Amino acid sequence: MGRQATRQASWRKRLALSVVSVTLIGIGLGIWAPSDTWAVCDNNSPGTDDVVVCSSVGGPDEVGVTAVSASTNVTVTVEADAEINVGGTAVTIFDLSQVTNNGRITAGESADGITAGNDNTIVNNGEIDAENNGINADTSNTITNTGTITSLSSAISVVDDNTVTNTGTIVSDTTGISVTDGNTITNSGTIEGLFSAGIGVAAGANTTLTNTGTILGESGTSINFGSGTNTLTLGTGSVLNGAVQGGTGTDSAILTGSGSEDDEFIDFENLTMSGTDWALSGNSTFAATTIDSGLLRVNGTLTSPVTIGPSGTLGGTGTVVGNVSNFGTIAPGNSIGTTTVNGDVVFSTGSGLTAEISSTPGVSDLLNVIGSVTIQDGTTLTLVPVDGAFASNAQYTILTATGGITGSFTTIDAPLVSLTEQLSLVAIDASTLGVIVEPAPGSRLINEAPFNPVNGGPASLLPSMSGSDFWLGVTPPDPPAPGEEGLLAGLEIGFEYGRYNFDGFDVDTYTIPLRRTFNLNRPGWALVASAPIAVADAEGQTAVSASAGVGVQMPLAEGWLVTPAVRVGGVHSDDFRTAAAGYGGSLTSSYTFALNAWEVNVGNHVSYYRAEDVSGIIDDQIDYDTETILYRNGVVIRGPMTLFDYDVNAQFFVLDNRTSGDDLFVESFTDVGLTITGPPIYGNIPLRLGATATFGSGVSSIRFNTGYRF
Repeated sequence: MGRQATRQASWRKRLALSVVSVTLIGIGLGIWAPSDTWAVCDNNSPGTDDVVVCSSVGGPDEVGVTAVSASTNVTVTVEADAEINVGGTAVTIFDLSQVTNNGRITAGESADGITAGNDNTIVNNGEIDAENNGINADTSNTITNTGTITSLSSAISVVDDNTVTNTGTIVSDTTGISVTDGNTITNSGTIEGLFSAGIGVAAGANTTLTNTGTILGESGTSINFGSGTNTLTLGTGSVLNGAVQGGTGTDSAILTGSGSEDDEFIDFENLTMSGTDWALSGNSTFAATTIDSGLLRVNGTLTSPVTIGPSGTLGGTGTVVGNVSNFGTIAPGNSIGTTTVNGDVVFSTGSGLTAEISSTPGVSDLLNVIGSVTIQDGTTLTLVPVDGAFASNAQYTILTATGGITGSFTTIDAPLVSLTEQLSLVAIDASTLGVIVEPAPGSRLINEAPFNPVNGGPASLLPSMSGSDFWLGVTPPDPPAPGEEGLLAGLEIGFEYGRYNFDGFDVDTYTIPLRRTFNLNRPGWALVASAPIAVADAEGQTAVSASAGVGVQMPLAEGWLVTPAVRVGGVHSDDFRTAAAGYGGSLTSSYTFALNAWEVNVGNHVSYYRAEDVSGIIDDQIDYDTETILYRNGVVIRGPMTLFDYDVNAQFFVLDNRTSGDDLFVESFTDVGLTITGPPIYGNIPLRLGATATFGSGVSSIRFNTGYRF
């Protein structure tokens, strides 16, 4: 009220000065006549087709622009820095005309800034300050505000079929925008009613309002709809300060994009979620709620029956008072939390429940239903590890219903808790569903787990046995020279560290490879043997394996060797409930030819290996009765080079690896590597350093190795 009193005092002062001026004129002490320096608008009474320009030359215009009654096609432009400042209405137009304000318009007591009839275009890019309405328009006008409109009455008052677009600021002592009949309002700016609603709609009016800006009602109501058919669309960026009051007609709210709203919706008929992510924190009432798309988070109280469409999701930590028909997804909480439904819930075919599970035992999402739950066939329970892991040997409650639960989820979509455990759905009682963490069955561990120590991928026993045999065949024979003595003569020893990633699971491997070459006293013939020992650490679950193999390198032609080999091995792991033996044989072809100072070796390898249980060693042992055929084909290039002023020998290789037979998680992969053998570091012992990268469907790794030959 202080602001209104100040404005009224200003107008009383102006009125008093006007009275003094008139008195002086009346007694002959002055001459009253408009001067060109005061009439900054070049036409104050335009008629049809007239164009009026108000400039800043000569000071403010204190006459205003009033079009001739019933005139049309009048164009009024208030230029930047120009001002109309009058005691009455500043600009009046009738029909089919246009007003553009780039300056300032000030209207006096009980007067409007701009008054318009029908079918006009009004654009305010500047300032309008009025004691009555900022803009007062009748029918079918297009009004755009990018500037500022302030008033004691409505900042914008429209009657019927007007289109109002606001990207600026609208502030009124009463209602920001007042609507008498059907109009369309789009706001991405600010609309504020200091002592009333931001937007007020009269009874019987039909209004379409889209908001991505801010609407404030200091009285406690941001929007007040009447008894007509009204549609409110809230988009990304929407802020409402005050409740949204529906009327006795049909009021619909539509949510698009993303956002949050903590005020109430009162006496609305329909709520439609068509966005991506919205949170409602107030206490709202709707006759019906439909979630067509995106996530609707109810964090307050939503009193309404809810229908969730196939692309929709209901979540939040609040309460739905009403029945829920789910054709999409219910995902309780905002992260981990509880959604309460005070009504009945039906999971229809194709729908699902998504629950986040914590690594803290028993902490999970919960759908708490004060009513009954019906779960039809063809539904899915999706379990998500919120912090990347589940607790071992834990039980989680995900669904309760005071009226009982009928049916169960057909499919459980859950990642492996670990490589050896899984989540399973259990009926804790007639009104409670939960999940428990339990050991994974052997069939899942063998065929579906990203890693198992026997036959899952390149870090498992059988594929590593194949790899050892391949290198027996493609490594050039280098037996001890005649006369070399000692048990260690020709022995190669080393160490390899590898980090594998199998579909998100990390496996660290530590390998000690041993190799020995023996001279068979036949030209080109050699007996080759290797015995690697390895430890695999799969995120805390370990397995130890070893194998021993022997092959004979036999020359068939110049540069061509074939190496038949046999190998046995074994693996043990309490974590993986595994004790298995592997055995099999292989045949490797190696053809070498010279390329300048380098050797090019083409290697081809096929092997067959089988694994069987060693019974009686581990409780609840998994039956690894599995077999596989492995094919390895690649190119190895060897030759001398200079590295950091040292003469070294380099070996580059690319290998394609494929498997067939029993199902494996990794069925093909590629190895790319480089090995550098340097000068002797002690006596005649040369140091070897190398790195190998592996990549394929579901697997990647990097391995580093070092070693030397006695």
